[in-house]
Amino acid sequence: MILGLAATLTSGCQTIARPGSDPFAWQGSSDPLKLTYEEDATDNVGLWLTCDPAFGVVTFGSISEESASGRAYGERWITESRLRSGAASGRYRAQAEIGDAGAMVEAKAAASDPVLAAFAKSGKIAIDGAEQNAETPEERSAIRAFLTACRA
Repeated sequence: MILGLAATLTSGCQTIARPGSDPFAWQGSSDPLKLTYEEDATDNVGLWLTCDPAFGVVTFGSISEESASGRAYGERWITESRLRSGAASGRYRAQAEIGDAGAMVEAKAAASDPVLAAFAKSGKIAIDGAEQNAETPEERSAIRAFLTACRA
């Protein structure tokens, strides 16, 4: 089943052209299995999801400049991350650490989580209030392929 996803999830992140001026797009990769919302030709990533299909758990993360305020480089703490897709929403225990770009916040959810299922259907997701929606059929296809592979 995972081999069949190779056409959608490439071994390297593939740029997906988006309408309008938003330079960010959802991009999938099969080695390792990941999905990123990133700016083309940069290392600027707004949201990332990784998965090990053997465990069916998705790790998702983002950089939060707000959480970094008043904290020292390398400082770690436990916090909470919120995901929303349409009517589905959830709160997840997260770990945060201050790095060069701000606070890197990562949390885990089951690949079958209702918010991720809604994301697979709609291509719409918000992490901690920041919407990062898929706008093209190619982006939505990459999202579905990633989450299908995670549940394999």
